[in-house]
Amino acid sequence: MTIRHRHRHRIVLPLLLASAMAMASGCGPLAPDEGDGAGPASPVELDRDGSPIGELPQRPVTPALQRIASDLGELVAVGPAAREGRLWLADRSGVLLELDPQDPGRAPVELNLRDRVGSRAGEQGLLQAITGPAPGGTTAAYLSYTDTSGDSIVSRMQLAGGMPDPATEQVLLRIPQPFSNHNGGHLAFGPDDLLYVGTGDGGSAGDPGNRAQDPADLLGKMLRIDVTATGDGTRAYGIPPGNPYAAGGDGAPEVLMTGLRNPWRYAFDPATDLLLVADVGQNAVEEVTTLTGEQYAERPAGDPPNLEWAVREGDVPFREDPGFGPGERIGPAYTYRHPEGCSITGGEVIRGDDRGLRGLYVFADWCADWLGWAPIADAGAVPELGEVRRSPGVERITSFGQGPDGVVYAVTGGGDLYAVVGGSADDD
Repeated sequence: MTIRHRHRHRIVLPLLLASAMAMASGCGPLAPDEGDGAGPASPVELDRDGSPIGELPQRPVTPALQRIASDLGELVAVGPAAREGRLWLADRSGVLLELDPQDPGRAPVELNLRDRVGSRAGEQGLLQAITGPAPGGTTAAYLSYTDTSGDSIVSRMQLAGGMPDPATEQVLLRIPQPFSNHNGGHLAFGPDDLLYVGTGDGGSAGDPGNRAQDPADLLGKMLRIDVTATGDGTRAYGIPPGNPYAAGGDGAPEVLMTGLRNPWRYAFDPATDLLLVADVGQNAVEEVTTLTGEQYAERPAGDPPNLEWAVREGDVPFREDPGFGPGERIGPAYTYRHPEGCSITGGEVIRGDDRGLRGLYVFADWCADWLGWAPIADAGAVPELGEVRRSPGVERITSFGQGPDGVVYAVTGGGDLYAVVGGSADDD
């Protein structure tokens, strides 16, 4: 294990949320194709028990990006670190960074994992690192990466000094990849404390193996596993009884959802349990699909939510043969066409102390210089994605993540770390 401090990053702007909010006063949002400044209606946010938790202002502050640090590598993921107040940043080349967003001038701690991470192709590499529960009531690190053979790995490592200890690595999932692209690779713990693993359809183009619609194949899926269980001797984790093939049948027991192309990323709204899945399109449509807690918590046997790829790309037909596999078909809640973007980057729902942005889902597109956002609206006590607006952003945003301070952060492939705040975009 190699841990050292990296000194090559550059500070661009300290995090000054209070002053950013003051600057944002009176700024109106931009609609996707119009500059009329009209804001979305005021929805009522619901807590998990369905009770109102306060109304959003009539004209919420426009989300913007404030650069915190730069020159941090080819970043593809950001989220809370094991140590309080710190962030973990995943460099695709196989390096995990720990950084204090309140003191970005201090060199981040660096953990080199290149001995096991393969990153030759553009969608391979170290893709995610998060903390979560482990057997015995402990906390561990969970990593997602492609190995030197190109296969997808989800593993668990014990923590040492606040960082993952590679000597303790336990591989939970090893998924062979037929091609180098569409690896998915995002990890997230749901409100049920289960680990959700997004996998791509295996790559190439058009899902030539029809893997996304085959419930027996782990590719093109949302998997769900219980990492607090010790397993049954054949696997080092448990199968949640709410999975559609937990008791057997024609699908893999880990499979929760089918019909995904390359989910990047997905997030749970902590107030409503709404799951928002951004799936990268083929060459025409990008999409966000939403599922309520009732739609994913406990599935009937043999009935996974089917997000429809590759029979449909977003809200348009893609191919007819072979057709749909089993499961409840769920279409997207929001789509946009190329060339408005080319590769969606799913975001997070802001639920921190910032009331001007609270309740907004923010996302981006790797090819575009806009920041998309929408309220989580109440429709008869069922949370859903409200009207989508756009404000200025930056290109090459690869990921969003919740910070330990309740702030949502964004990272770029060029090595920039941003905070999502209210105010004008940082053009420095």
